[in-house]
Amino acid sequence: MVEACKAYAEKHNWHVSIAVVDGGASLMAFFRMDDTSINSINSALQKAKTSALIRLPTKDLADRASKGEDAALLAAQQLAMGFYAAQGGLPIKVDGIVAGAIAASGESPERDEECARVAMQAVLK
Repeated sequence: MVEACKAYAEKHNWHVSIAVVDGGASLMAFFRMDDTSINSINSALQKAKTSALIRLPTKDLADRASKGEDAALLAAQQLAMGFYAAQGGLPIKVDGIVAGAIAASGESPERDEECARVAMQAVLK
């Protein structure tokens, strides 16, 4: 998955960090492309961990944290619990069971998720 995400990013001249975790949110694989922000390292890892633990795309969590009167409080609670509410992390499901998660970081949230999704689909097809 890391190689597929890297190839897709290179094709589009994007620069991302890529993290893959297992179902318990432990790091399995990581790669940071040249010229990718140092900040993207932790972001990719936290997105992957969050997606594995909540068993949902991190965009779902980001959407919930950005809506309503208590959005700031909800975002602070999520961060305190170790969740990272930013688009770009996707759960890896095998036979309906979350086996882990993949995340990319370094581009826009939409591009990060697109890279992760294409990589996951390339491997799980």
